[in-house]
Amino acid sequence: MAEEQPPNQIAGAITYPQSTNNENVQRPPRQPQNLQGLLRFAMEYTKREDAPGESMLGPLDEERRRFLEDALKSLTVDVIEVLLKAINVLKGAGDLSLDTDISEYINAFESILEFVDRIDTAIDFYKIGGYDIFEPCFKCVHSQISANACNLLAELCQNNPFCQDRALERGYIKTLIDLVAADKDAEIETSEVAVKAVYALSCMIREHENSLEEFTKQKGLEIFFQALQNNYCNNKLRIKICFLLSALINQNKDFQNQVVKMGFVPLFISILGEERNDVQEHVLATLSSLVRSHRGAREECQNPDYSLKAYLTSLLRMAVRLGDEALEIKEYCTELLSLFTEETTSNSVER
Repeated sequence: MAEEQPPNQIAGAITYPQSTNNENVQRPPRQPQNLQGLLRFAMEYTKREDAPGESMLGPLDEERRRFLEDALKSLTVDVIEVLLKAINVLKGAGDLSLDTDISEYINAFESILEFVDRIDTAIDFYKIGGYDIFEPCFKCVHSQISANACNLLAELCQNNPFCQDRALERGYIKTLIDLVAADKDAEIETSEVAVKAVYALSCMIREHENSLEEFTKQKGLEIFFQALQNNYCNNKLRIKICFLLSALINQNKDFQNQVVKMGFVPLFISILGEERNDVQEHVLATLSSLVRSHRGAREECQNPDYSLKAYLTSLLRMAVRLGDEALEIKEYCTELLSLFTEETTSNSVER
């Protein structure tokens, strides 16, 4: 038969021996009031719970005590203080010259990114004046700082409606579009400014109708079209653009109409006709998203002048040869080739 628990005692809880002889009862360690106290509490309690016998524990020597205290102190970070310090550094980015060592500025971005992945901290970052860093950083002569600013803005706005609203109010949609259009090094594979600007746009306008409206108003689609059409941008940038277009196509019917009206369907098809490259899989995904939901896009794909069927057949053969490496390309090609099967069936019915 199980022993009865004393009143108001939780079963299984750690308890101390009860005795009328107070001299023989060990008192529990005092409750910790800070991290140093928590360490002391843990050590004392562990010692009490040790098996009977000689304990190997002894008093800490000065070196170990100092090490443990420093380790505990490192866990107590004043986040706002860290953010303010980084903000003050980055506010001066607009005054830098090309020969300035920017390591301090890159470290400031890294310090901020350690904390703003939490939505509450991202909001606090705005409230303490954090957005004041963006204008000087966007205009900085060092492209690495501009790219880092775009990346930080993306991290702040991702799945965060408050930050999306604040970024929209400050006009960052137009600024980011201008950065994509103005990146003279976009043809270089190592260039990051335009790539990170598209990433920031993606985080600002996905699932945020007002920002999407501003994006179209500021000719964002036209800039994306030119970037893809002129073939000057590197593959990373083209992939980012396709990823964002695909997400927006699935999000908004009006956006689908704009994409088709602007001529993206023949542009996508022309990219599929290029020499094999990493962009084509993402173009196939975007085109598939569009034809699933837009009749005009389906009809345009069936235009024999565009040679889509030939491109798809060639890509499908390549995907079959590559096997598991190109499963998604195979799926997209098969799905899009079904358009031509549907067209043949439709024509047969009409006859």
